[in-house]
Amino acid sequence: MFSELDKNWLVDPAYATNKAGLMVKIRGSRGDSEGFEIWDNGMHEGKEGKLKSVFDTGSDHILRTANLLIDDLELTVPIKYLVPTPPRQVRDKVVALDGRYKGQVVSVRDMMHDSCLVTIDDSIYDDLTHDRMCLYRSTRIGD
Repeated sequence: MFSELDKNWLVDPAYATNKAGLMVKIRGSRGDSEGFEIWDNGMHEGKEGKLKSVFDTGSDHILRTANLLIDDLELTVPIKYLVPTPPRQVRDKVVALDGRYKGQVVSVRDMMHDSCLVTIDDSIYDDLTHDRMCLYRSTRIGD
Protein backbone atom coordinates (compact mmCIF):
# COMPACT_ATOMS: atom_id res chain seq x y z
CA MET A 1 0.00 0.00 0.00
CA PHE A 2 1.79 3.17 1.17
CA SER A 3 5.56 3.07 1.32
CA GLU A 4 7.55 5.64 3.17
CA LEU A 5 7.68 9.16 1.85
CA ASP A 6 9.56 11.68 3.93
CA LYS A 7 7.34 12.97 6.77
CA ASN A 8 7.84 16.47 5.35
CA TRP A 9 7.01 15.51 1.75
CA LEU A 10 4.55 18.39 1.44
CA VAL A 11 7.31 21.01 1.78
CA ASP A 12 9.34 19.59 -1.11
CA PRO A 13 9.89 22.56 -3.46
CA ALA A 14 9.08 20.33 -6.45
CA TYR A 15 5.39 20.40 -5.45
CA ALA A 16 5.18 24.16 -4.79
CA THR A 17 3.26 25.05 -7.95
CA ASN A 18 0.62 22.32 -7.63
CA LYS A 19 0.35 21.93 -3.85
CA ALA A 20 -3.09 23.51 -3.47
CA GLY A 21 -5.54 20.92 -4.75
CA LEU A 22 -3.69 17.80 -3.60
CA MET A 23 -6.01 15.23 -2.04
CA VAL A 24 -4.58 13.80 1.17
CA LYS A 25 -5.63 11.43 3.96
CA ILE A 26 -4.95 11.69 7.67
CA ARG A 27 -2.89 8.73 8.92
CA GLY A 28 -1.21 7.97 12.26
CA SER A 29 -3.22 10.45 14.35
CA ARG A 30 -4.34 7.75 16.80
CA GLY A 31 -0.77 7.34 18.04
CA ASP A 32 -0.68 3.65 17.13
CA SER A 33 2.20 3.96 14.63
CA GLU A 34 5.85 4.24 15.59
CA GLY A 35 6.99 7.85 15.73
CA PHE A 36 3.47 9.26 15.82
CA GLU A 37 1.86 10.58 18.96
CA ILE A 38 -1.90 11.06 19.31
CA TRP A 39 -3.12 14.15 17.50
CA ASP A 40 -6.61 15.58 18.14
CA ASN A 41 -7.62 12.30 19.84
CA GLY A 42 -7.47 10.55 16.46
CA MET A 43 -10.92 11.89 15.63
CA HIS A 44 -10.00 12.69 12.02
CA GLU A 45 -8.11 9.46 11.29
CA GLY A 46 -8.74 8.20 7.73
CA LYS A 47 -10.53 11.34 6.57
CA GLU A 48 -9.67 12.72 3.17
CA GLY A 49 -9.38 16.39 2.33
CA LYS A 50 -8.28 18.86 -0.29
CA LEU A 51 -5.09 20.75 0.52
CA LYS A 52 -5.48 24.52 0.58
CA SER A 53 -2.07 25.59 1.86
CA VAL A 54 1.03 24.51 3.77
CA PHE A 55 2.83 26.46 6.49
CA ASP A 56 6.50 25.51 6.55
CA THR A 57 8.23 26.66 9.72
CA GLY A 58 11.55 25.43 8.34
CA SER A 59 12.19 23.75 11.69
CA ASP A 60 11.87 20.25 13.07
CA HIS A 61 11.02 21.79 16.45
CA ILE A 62 7.94 23.74 15.35
CA LEU A 63 5.13 21.86 13.60
CA ARG A 64 4.76 22.24 9.87
CA THR A 65 1.02 22.36 9.18
CA ALA A 66 -1.43 22.22 6.30
CA ASN A 67 -4.89 23.68 5.90
CA LEU A 68 -7.35 21.16 4.51
CA LEU A 69 -10.93 21.37 3.39
CA ILE A 70 -12.76 18.28 4.66
CA ASP A 71 -16.51 18.16 4.05
CA ASP A 72 -16.81 21.98 4.04
CA LEU A 73 -14.79 22.18 7.27
CA GLU A 74 -11.38 23.83 7.24
CA LEU A 75 -8.89 22.00 9.44
CA THR A 76 -5.23 22.67 10.29
CA VAL A 77 -3.26 19.41 10.47
CA PRO A 78 0.44 18.72 11.17
CA ILE A 79 1.80 17.57 7.78
CA LYS A 80 3.44 14.47 9.22
CA TYR A 81 -0.07 12.99 9.51
CA LEU A 82 -0.86 13.51 5.82
CA VAL A 83 -0.37 10.91 3.12
CA PRO A 84 -1.20 11.19 -0.59
CA THR A 85 -4.52 9.86 -1.88
CA PRO A 86 -3.73 7.57 -4.84
CA PRO A 87 -5.61 7.76 -8.16
CA ARG A 88 -8.90 5.90 -8.40
CA GLN A 89 -9.44 5.51 -12.13
CA VAL A 90 -8.06 6.11 -15.61
CA ARG A 91 -8.12 9.81 -16.58
CA ASP A 92 -7.68 10.97 -12.98
CA LYS A 93 -5.42 13.98 -12.64
CA VAL A 94 -2.53 13.38 -10.24
CA VAL A 95 0.64 15.14 -9.16
CA ALA A 96 3.66 12.93 -9.73
CA LEU A 97 5.63 12.62 -6.48
CA ASP A 98 8.63 11.04 -8.20
CA GLY A 99 10.03 10.25 -11.63
CA ARG A 100 10.24 12.17 -14.89
CA TYR A 101 7.20 14.36 -14.10
CA LYS A 102 7.88 15.01 -10.40
CA GLY A 103 5.78 17.95 -9.20
CA GLN A 104 3.70 18.18 -12.37
CA VAL A 105 0.01 17.46 -12.92
CA VAL A 106 -0.31 14.41 -15.16
CA SER A 107 -3.15 12.19 -16.37
CA VAL A 108 -3.49 8.51 -15.57
CA ARG A 109 -3.71 6.61 -18.88
CA ASP A 110 -3.57 3.01 -17.65
CA MET A 111 -3.87 1.42 -14.21
CA MET A 112 -2.16 -1.81 -13.27
CA HIS A 113 -2.20 -3.65 -9.95
CA ASP A 114 0.46 -1.53 -8.22
CA SER A 115 1.37 1.18 -10.75
CA CYS A 116 -0.02 3.51 -13.41
CA LEU A 117 1.13 4.89 -16.72
CA VAL A 118 0.94 8.67 -16.58
CA THR A 119 1.49 11.38 -19.17
CA ILE A 120 1.17 15.09 -19.75
CA ASP A 121 0.47 15.05 -23.49
CA ASP A 122 0.20 11.39 -24.60
CA SER A 123 3.64 11.49 -26.20
CA ILE A 124 5.90 10.41 -23.32
CA TYR A 125 4.77 8.15 -20.48
CA ASP A 126 6.13 7.35 -17.06
CA ASP A 127 5.31 4.34 -14.86
CA LEU A 128 4.66 5.32 -11.23
CA THR A 129 3.63 3.18 -8.29
CA HIS A 130 0.37 4.22 -6.61
CA ASP A 131 2.23 5.62 -3.58
CA ARG A 132 4.21 7.99 -5.82
CA MET A 133 1.15 9.85 -7.10
CA CYS A 134 -1.31 12.14 -5.35
CA LEU A 135 -4.84 12.70 -6.61
CA TYR A 136 -5.31 16.31 -7.69
CA ARG A 137 -8.42 18.47 -7.75
CA SER A 138 -7.84 21.83 -9.36
CA THR A 139 -8.54 24.94 -7.32
CA ARG A 140 -9.29 26.97 -10.45
CA ILE A 141 -12.90 27.73 -11.33
CA GLY A 142 -14.02 25.85 -14.42
CA ASP A 143 -11.46 23.03 -14.17
